[in-house]
Amino acid sequence: GKSVYLDEQHGPTAKLRSAVAERDPTYSGPALGHMSQHDFGAADTHAMSPAVAAHAHDLQQLAGFLTGRFAGDALQQYRALFSWIAHNVSYDVDAFLHRKPQPPQTAAEVLRRRSAVCVGYADLFRQLCTAASLPCETLRGAARGAGSAPADTVADLEAHAWNAVLVRGEHRFVDCTWGAGTVNGTQFSFAFTPHWFMVRPQTFALTHVPAETDVRAAAAAQHLDPPLTHQDWLALPFATPVFAALRTRIVSLSGAGGAAGMLSYAELTADQPLALVLEFPDELQVAAGAPPAGAAPSPDAWRLFADVYAALPARAAAVTAKATAVLAGAPHRDQLDRGAVKPRKPAVRWSRAGARPGHTRWIFETELPPGNAIFEINVQKEKEIKPGVVFPVHRLLGVRVLVHPPQPGSRASQAAAASTDGPGPTLYASHLSLLAPTASRRLPQGSRQTFRVQLPPPARGGAVTAAAKAPAFVLLPDSSRVLLSPPSDGAAAADGLLEARDVLLDRGRGPVRLAWETGPRSFSFVAEFECV
Repeated sequence: GKSVYLDEQHGPTAKLRSAVAERDPTYSGPALGHMSQHDFGAADTHAMSPAVAAHAHDLQQLAGFLTGRFAGDALQQYRALFSWIAHNVSYDVDAFLHRKPQPPQTAAEVLRRRSAVCVGYADLFRQLCTAASLPCETLRGAARGAGSAPADTVADLEAHAWNAVLVRGEHRFVDCTWGAGTVNGTQFSFAFTPHWFMVRPQTFALTHVPAETDVRAAAAAQHLDPPLTHQDWLALPFATPVFAALRTRIVSLSGAGGAAGMLSYAELTADQPLALVLEFPDELQVAAGAPPAGAAPSPDAWRLFADVYAALPARAAAVTAKATAVLAGAPHRDQLDRGAVKPRKPAVRWSRAGARPGHTRWIFETELPPGNAIFEINVQKEKEIKPGVVFPVHRLLGVRVLVHPPQPGSRASQAAAASTDGPGPTLYASHLSLLAPTASRRLPQGSRQTFRVQLPPPARGGAVTAAAKAPAFVLLPDSSRVLLSPPSDGAAAADGLLEARDVLLDRGRGPVRLAWETGPRSFSFVAEFECV
């Protein structure tokens, strides 16, 4: 029968999922496995040791000092080189933005300046590997890094550089540039990101594609059979290795694809909401919202953040490179930047209906005004979430959305004309997910509204904490309360839904708040509206 997963129905994504990674047929030792199975503490500590400074002015000496301690263990040797570069070479933003002439990017020059753009990072890593007798090559191509956006249909095949290595019979990829940190506008910040060390070919292909166009050359550069074409790559989801690490499945996306069949593009009519459904294994503990009070979430749990940005006016994609890939049949050739306006928060809920055993689906829904928007989902590990700390947040998925204006006289046009929509409701950190209402912060006095929230999914043991079960209610302007309760639909109740239907807003103007009890005489807010 027909697959229930959009990523299996989508040709390029299905092709990548079924591609076979090239291996060395002569190797018969232990498998390399996932990097989380290895302890790199000693290699990272050694790479950051003050003793390295005495050897850091000569390629041969530096390579020997970093790798000598790990003789016979190529994986740890590669890691020591990667870690030293990522912690000591800053990204040359001025050269990237052409605010100054680009200095030579040879390994010797990068080692002297401790600053580089991508080709300099790649050359330094390759030369250090060569000095340590480790196999390594440099590749050039396109990547979904700085300057890229969801649903790009043009790729500069000379924009980026990275490395390929061979270890324990497997070909893996290393991107020292992205492993070193982030660029925010015109400022580089060191932020060690080991996701970009020893990435599997199938995962790396989500974000990088070599310039080679010949099938055999492309297969050799991607280490995949069959390799992706450049058009395949442009049509893939706008994702990162975290997308693969969380074993993310795209179940559905309203209006997906458009004319070119991109999984990073959705085209909607004015009366069609944006709806995205993703599926994750329960063992990875992916969830949205704050954990319940009193709960102690695993430090390895992942938290989802979803935002929809009104996009700035489209700008023409730059096509200045000698080698450029263009997606045939694409509905646009421009590129969007997300606006600086506060993003809209989509409704987020979970469900086990239709999911494979041991998996949970997360549904993101929102209504959008006509025009362009960028929909982003980011994730962060629980142990990385600290007050006042922005990074590291990892992009999971990005989608460009086009909403067509309603036809004059249509129901959608009349609804838009009568709408009081403004910014969405104010959301507070809570374990309860707001599902309705979400379109506007302003609720007309005298109207009837349905308020709906959802409890977090049960923990792996199947239990929901007592705090998570605390009563939730609507607090009206006159301080009266309307209690939320499970719906009569058993399936909806099993999904942790709580609701209050047809609440009449006739208690005066002022704030209307969704809240939940935290004690006998105390409560916390979930969301706040304004009755007008």
